[in-house]
Amino acid sequence: MDAKQLLLFDADGPVRRTVAEQLTGFGFSVTATASESDAVAGARAFDLLIVTGLPAGGDMRTLCDTWSSAGAAVLVLCEDDEMAAAVEQAGALALTKPVRLADLARVVRDALRVNLAPDLEIGALRFHPPTRELIGPDAPPVRLTEKEAAILCHLRRAEGYAVPRDALLAEIWGYANVVATHTLETHVYRLRRKLASVTPTGPRLVSDGNGYRLTLSGAPDE
Repeated sequence: MDAKQLLLFDADGPVRRTVAEQLTGFGFSVTATASESDAVAGARAFDLLIVTGLPAGGDMRTLCDTWSSAGAAVLVLCEDDEMAAAVEQAGALALTKPVRLADLARVVRDALRVNLAPDLEIGALRFHPPTRELIGPDAPPVRLTEKEAAILCHLRRAEGYAVPRDALLAEIWGYANVVATHTLETHVYRLRRKLASVTPTGPRLVSDGNGYRLTLSGAPDE
């Protein structure tokens, strides 16, 4: 099988070369650049764009919007959780530093497996993994965050059955059952709004006991 094509962007030369060499050692084909314009221009030619560092004053949220709009699947190594949240809202995959190279390679493989998957039919909608876009018949596409996409795909695979809240937390965030958090509810709320914006009578996320299920048409939010 051909090596997956990665575009690595970092303004720091030594870091860029080190990460590129390590990822090449894990079996990826890596092209490295310090040019934002080259990264945008080449986005569609690669399976995944990895951002490990920006020039001083660079705006990661703006760049992620630009790269995602250009059709790139993007993974960003973030300095903190606040930056990671902004990156996810821009539709990119976020990983907070420090990151071991072995863990980075694992996340890259997982991202490639999702991004290279075929489009997923969800009732009247279609989900396009590389750009995480929900595409409907009568409205502009809507981009999901990485976590929103994971929730939607997980519930779609359940084929209408309810998935317990704890199971979703464990599968998508890796949280133990004892963890109390409103993280899932926040993402479900945003995902519901995005589904409704694409189609008013199509797929919906429905509360079901202590979990959620996906209905493919006509059901109101609960």
